[in-house]
Amino acid sequence: MRSLFCTIFLFVAVVQGSELRWNTTSSSHADSVLSSNTLALVAYIIPWTGPSASLLPHWADLSWSLNVPLITVDCSIEKKYCSDRSVHSYPAIRLHKGAEEFVRYRGPPKASDISSFVRLAKLPIVAELDSGNIEGYRNLGINLLVASLEEEDKASRRTFEQVAKEYHDEFIFGVIGSQYFVGNGLSAPGIVIFKADGAETEFFRGPFDKASIRKFILQASRPLIGELTRRTEMGYMTSQKLLAYIFYDNDSDRTTLSRELQLLARKYSDYINFVTIDADEYGHMAGSLGLRSGTFPALTFYSAWKDQVFPYPEIQDITTILVEIFMLDIFQGKVKPIEKESPGSDSMGHDEL
Repeated sequence: MRSLFCTIFLFVAVVQGSELRWNTTSSSHADSVLSSNTLALVAYIIPWTGPSASLLPHWADLSWSLNVPLITVDCSIEKKYCSDRSVHSYPAIRLHKGAEEFVRYRGPPKASDISSFVRLAKLPIVAELDSGNIEGYRNLGINLLVASLEEEDKASRRTFEQVAKEYHDEFIFGVIGSQYFVGNGLSAPGIVIFKADGAETEFFRGPFDKASIRKFILQASRPLIGELTRRTEMGYMTSQKLLAYIFYDNDSDRTTLSRELQLLARKYSDYINFVTIDADEYGHMAGSLGLRSGTFPALTFYSAWKDQVFPYPEIQDITTILVEIFMLDIFQGKVKPIEKESPGSDSMGHDEL
């Protein structure tokens, strides 16, 4: 019965002609699923809002890639049910571990990112690694942080586990014997991060306390070209660096432009943060940043501390050479900032993602 129940809920979006639509469930039915499954993924939505509509195709893709029940609750109908669970913005995604315990998802509303989030939840908070299984963890496509520890060093182990609990929904954590990294000059206690994007491995040899480890994780794990989400926006806005916003409206453009601008992002990483923005989710920001709404892909530069905007010419291709010339012109004062417009409001935004 449980297998049939899970299979039914995997088909969270149904097709009418060629159009997807949400297939929602009642609060009582949702509680029944949560109570009878170890893990279940819940989307709290309001179907007719833009952010919820943008999530729909990705949620449908998840139905084929995840082996946990997917539940959709329409908060315009089940208002009390959503309110009782502190859901006030939509969509909100939560991974439930039974009826009461859950973890909020705050990443990009894309199938690949949500899938990684669920896979992480299935892993131990700190995995026991050795030469036989470490490559398998490295190949999961998620940043892997490995602590090299002496077996008798219980204090360092506890410190690492405490930090791992804080970031378990973002990274994989593992512990390995002190001899494994001897050839790399990493003495115990130490940490190495293997990056999912194949970027250069980084080593942590600082004081083995929570504050130092947190700082290393946040700095070392940040991709050269990241993604703007509710979770990452504050870090970008307070970085004191020029922001290069890359607006895209399909994953192909996001991938192409990220590859094209990768060298620039590395070369100017001390001065500029490059970040991609999903125009389907944050298109209302385009106008306030000097871009014509609906014309994507597009690029603009923003100085948060001076509140200045430098939109990249829409008539130019977004290439490494042309973008670098434009950036240097900004630094040399040859490009003048435009007057920044007030952003449009989005009262039905998706603050939880």
